[in-house]
Amino acid sequence: MGAAVVPIVVFTAFWGVVGIVLPFVVPKGPNRGIFQVVLMLTAATCWLLRNLYTINNRETDFVDTSINTIG
Repeated sequence: MGAAVVPIVVFTAFWGVVGIVLPFVVPKGPNRGIFQVVLMLTAATCWLLRNLYTINNRETDFVDTSINTIG
């Protein structure tokens, strides 16, 4: 269980940097606000999908798939 925490922390930190830190370093220009929103939405979406995938896999780990019903 402890090993499963490491990937979540690493991906949370990575997408936190992408969604929180990088929007502040976007160069000034006419599309700065758009680039900032794109970075924040990309980070939030990727983080959410990654965590939902992880949670879904944890819930299905207990299912016994070794039963062969075909015969």
